[in-house]
Amino acid sequence: MYKLIIVDDEPRVREQLSKFIEWETLDIELVRTFSNGKEAFSFTEKNEVDIVISDIKMPVMDGLELAAACHKLNPQIQFVIISAYRDFEFAKTAMQQHVADYVLKPVKHDELFNTLKNIVKTLRINTLESKIERSAFLSPARHADIRNLFLRLVMQNIENVQTLEEELLAVQLPVSLAKQPCIFYQMHLSEYDHFIERSWKHEKHMLYTAIDNLIPFELDSAYIIAVRYLYDNIDLLAVSYGAALDFSETADIILQKISASIHSNLGLNNQIKHIRFLPSLDKLVFSERQNSPANDDPTISKIMNYVSEHISEPLTLSEIAKVMHFNAAYLGTLFKKKTGMSFTDYLNRTKIDRSIEYLHNPKIPISEISEMLGYKSEAYYYELFKKYYNMTPSQYRNTIIQK
Repeated sequence: MYKLIIVDDEPRVREQLSKFIEWETLDIELVRTFSNGKEAFSFTEKNEVDIVISDIKMPVMDGLELAAACHKLNPQIQFVIISAYRDFEFAKTAMQQHVADYVLKPVKHDELFNTLKNIVKTLRINTLESKIERSAFLSPARHADIRNLFLRLVMQNIENVQTLEEELLAVQLPVSLAKQPCIFYQMHLSEYDHFIERSWKHEKHMLYTAIDNLIPFELDSAYIIAVRYLYDNIDLLAVSYGAALDFSETADIILQKISASIHSNLGLNNQIKHIRFLPSLDKLVFSERQNSPANDDPTISKIMNYVSEHISEPLTLSEIAKVMHFNAAYLGTLFKKKTGMSFTDYLNRTKIDRSIEYLHNPKIPISEISEMLGYKSEAYYYELFKKYYNMTPSQYRNTIIQK
């Protein structure tokens, strides 16, 4: 849990703030409260502190002085200032002292809760970046052993769960990992042939080795494994370690960083798609990859074909259900069961992936691409694109132009 302290010279305010937020729901532990900045800073020098909530006006050391001192001690500390001043100059000074956010008095619960929620997300990303950097120093031999195990599991070359557990132990992984959730991803290497011919000066197989070196392998929260390379597609497997509640979000953050790293280090454009979620790793022993059961089911195939043929329309599951003479709720449940994702997520991902093709044509304005995909709002298209590719359509097109 993230460690938080509260600093305010008024005992009543300290007590109110202490009871104001359901700290555990944000993965935060309130460790201490202090009456002035000097006491708080002295504690921070000797103890782990991740978040500070502080009043601006206090004796001995005020909130901005405390923020500056804490940032110098540990730049990762996130600071929230509570102030009665709605003043631009104050806000400017606060930002210069590396304050993450400031909240006006009287403090509103939802505002402070959302501020802290965003701060926790920032801290998680910072932690992941640190872990990704450290993952590069793990033993290559152990990487190979674990990768081979997961590859055989994906290819269904492990006969039963007992064998899986034995093999986990053989590569020094806990047996409990067999019961942890996992997610399949697929990375598509854009313009692969062009890249190999024009940009890559080595043998083809060396490209995969280079990508391997950029993929973080074993983290505290997950394993990210490139299980196999198929021409311009890479099958990736993320396996939770500890069944974190936010595993999907965590894995998505890691994968987006992998994508960005491959682009910045190799100059290779790529897109990562979320293919399938499984509630436990051992289900791979008896189940096939997402593509097979979904495509083999005639109902799911019809839905996917309908989406592909009507991609320019503002589709809904209810509309498709009427066309196919099904109950919409039943169809939604069936789709999620067979593909591992909701129909809305599949529809959005399909439309956004189609927009990638259009973005490669500089003659098509982005506003027109939005209309071609059936979006009534260009802003909504931008929002969805950034959600899946961690950049705007304009930024993506600029990377193509620069290449």
